[in-house]
Amino acid sequence: MIREAQGDLVLALDDDSYPEEADSIGRIIPFFKHEPKLAVLHFPQRTDEYPYTLARTNFGREGATRSFANSGAVLRRSMYLQLPGFEPRFYHMYEEPDYALQCVAAGYHVLFSPTITIRHHYVSRARDEIRIHHRHARNEFWSTLMRCPLPFAPGMIAWRVFSQFRYACKRGWSWVVREPLWWFQALAGIPLCLRRRRPVSWAGYRRWLALP
Repeated sequence: MIREAQGDLVLALDDDSYPEEADSIGRIIPFFKHEPKLAVLHFPQRTDEYPYTLARTNFGREGATRSFANSGAVLRRSMYLQLPGFEPRFYHMYEEPDYALQCVAAGYHVLFSPTITIRHHYVSRARDEIRIHHRHARNEFWSTLMRCPLPFAPGMIAWRVFSQFRYACKRGWSWVVREPLWWFQALAGIPLCLRRRRPVSWAGYRRWLALP
């Protein structure tokens, strides 16, 4: 849809999210006019998934980040077309940090701003936490394989696998015994990832890692 769009700014929302402010578009556009290297602008969300956010009024300071949520963000199309963009095989997990990495490594900015807020409704029904975890872990593995430069890629991949396993251990044995499921999925995707591999510079990768 980004490639088919006619305008240069694309507002990304979920089917259950929307800006709360009536003048949100007017608040967004000046950011891109004043910052030519701004690739993604994203906003705080009031969501039923985290009830404490529903009455929150202070969402923190504006600043650069290494990820964003597509349920409330604006992407500059002209920059998106210069980069690999969202990886289709990810489907629905980790596409945002992977794209943010591409942007930061290319010298562009991903900016969080509380200039508007997003109301995001959330229904926990039919959400399988383990499946979501597996997809996130697998896609993180694939992103590292495609973007991290040598000789650092093997070490970063090992760290990613360890970190995800450590998270599964915190969730209990029912998670630990199912952890190999995503390992096999990740291994099966290695040949395609190698064909699609477009590593960024190590300086760019480190710059992205250092962001909150």
